[in-house]
Amino acid sequence: MRAFTLIELLVVVSIIAILAAMLLPTIRLVRESAYTTVCVANMRQLGMAVQAYSDDNQGLMAMTATYGLAVADDFYGPDFTYYHWYAPLRSYLDAPETNQATKVFICPRSKLPNQIQHGFGLSYAVNNARYAGGAFVFPPSRAGFPLAKLRNRSATVLLAEKWGLTATGYDWNGNVAPPYYPGVPPRSDDGNVGAPHYSLRVRHKGSSNYLFGDLHTETLTPWARVDKANTDAAPTVPPNIWTGLP
Repeated sequence: MRAFTLIELLVVVSIIAILAAMLLPTIRLVRESAYTTVCVANMRQLGMAVQAYSDDNQGLMAMTATYGLAVADDFYGPDFTYYHWYAPLRSYLDAPETNQATKVFICPRSKLPNQIQHGFGLSYAVNNARYAGGAFVFPPSRAGFPLAKLRNRSATVLLAEKWGLTATGYDWNGNVAPPYYPGVPPRSDDGNVGAPHYSLRVRHKGSSNYLFGDLHTETLTPWARVDKANTDAAPTVPPNIWTGLP
């Protein structure tokens, strides 16, 4: 049997290298698509948990936050002043009674270590937009927000991906700001720890995943279905999926 010559071996190696170079971008795209799919599945599970909680609590969504209101809770401890939507959902998600966050709260594209269930490093947050007149779409309250009162549920963002970093590390904030919020632009650079922690995070090929009030999900760019004429002081220019304006 004749052995391969050096030239023949070099040709084979070159062909393999060319094929690998052609396949790598495709593999990268497939991997990114898989990340997006898992992230969307996470949001759907969270949406089902939100609905289950609402069904068990007179139609109320778990409170988005109680800034300054002391709330006794077996997870946070007595008189914890920040209480967010994700803590009451643990029992609907088979989350462990520990401080460690379950995977459903974490986008697989997240690079934040040490995610824990009271907000530090979590990937998803509640819409923090305001209606005209300064009222929040999901106002902070001790009782929770009646989902039935949410206008245009199919056109209003409920949860979106958030940045989750501050200049000093991770954040506890359970809210995420719309792209027009002053000083809080959407962020995509995983290395910038100085970004406002409630910025919208752009994780998926220039887009973010959203869960809407009727519990359907969409993958959109930051300004998709949001007129750039909107501001935090005047968020009433349609379309604006953050304030329910189709």
